[in-house]
Amino acid sequence: MAVIYWNSAWQKLRSPQFRSGLYLAQWVHTYSQVRDRLPYRRQFAVPGFVRRHAGNLTDRDGRLWRAVAACVIAAEIALPPALSTADGQQVYGCILSSMELNLTTKRALVTGSSAGLGEATAKLLAAEGAAVVIHGRDKDRAQKVAQEIRDAGGTATVALGDLATDEGAAEVVRAATADGPVDILVNNAGFYRHLSWAEAAPDEWNDTYNINVVSGVRMIQQLVPAMRERGWGRVITIGGGLASQPMNTHPQYNATLAARHNLAVSLARDLKDTGVTSNVVSPGAILVEATKDLVTSIGPARGWGDTWEEIQPNAVQALIPNDHSRFGKPDEIAAAVAYLCSDYAEYISGATIRVDGGLIRSAF
Repeated sequence: MAVIYWNSAWQKLRSPQFRSGLYLAQWVHTYSQVRDRLPYRRQFAVPGFVRRHAGNLTDRDGRLWRAVAACVIAAEIALPPALSTADGQQVYGCILSSMELNLTTKRALVTGSSAGLGEATAKLLAAEGAAVVIHGRDKDRAQKVAQEIRDAGGTATVALGDLATDEGAAEVVRAATADGPVDILVNNAGFYRHLSWAEAAPDEWNDTYNINVVSGVRMIQQLVPAMRERGWGRVITIGGGLASQPMNTHPQYNATLAARHNLAVSLARDLKDTGVTSNVVSPGAILVEATKDLVTSIGPARGWGDTWEEIQPNAVQALIPNDHSRFGKPDEIAAAVAYLCSDYAEYISGATIRVDGGLIRSAF
């Protein structure tokens, strides 16, 4: 259990995650679990500014806001005794949340964030208080994601450009740093085609390597030096289980994932004692739109069924058997990235965090 203070509680009331309803259930659950376990029960008046604001909350879903405010105000019956700051000022705390990622002063660039895993990651970082830069090549798609973040109360700008060229990468960096330095780089952008060994020609290998590996190197070389100078930064590379457990198909993609993992560890060694860390989040098969479209298209021919409800369990069993018997969710990858961005992950360096439901059958 973590104690946070009323001013922090009010910050959470205004934050994007409450506007989207992501953490309301967590607050209610936490309060219901701890209220009867506390060694004491003391009554305190709710600070005046909480009462004032709680009466003026407005949102597209007013009922949600009233429920959150009611949850906060009801928690007064479980308040611990008053605490004192170093200057003697008394503050009141309540048990509301288990972790603060402290990203409110950070700026994050998530490459390939106009859809899929990148979109989920950007939205969660914004919900945790970071100013995010949405990157993509399609202006309309990138602007749509950025606007959704702003509508939810977050801060988001757009950087358009093709990372497969030096000029395109430089343009993305210029746009991403226009409003301030980038503290967090999430190298997510990448692509692959479903090709066999016979179909994947050498040019395909070169193109895939350039987009999946060299594009990330371009961003690292342009953004990490400033992180070194400031003494704080995070570089998170999105890898994949195929880096260590490759399939017999799309070999050009398998190889680039291994390279992404390798370069992230090498970078971590180079960043020794700088305050900047480099790590990998390695997803399993995540159910994004492209994955669902692919599985749905091949499912009937493989005898998995005709509807998604029929196809999904059979596809999981055939393609990605794991301990949870399902595809992963984009938010589950985003959560791992957000943790690695926080100060709680300062001592994690050159690590691979697998978020794959146990798909990869290895202890190391």
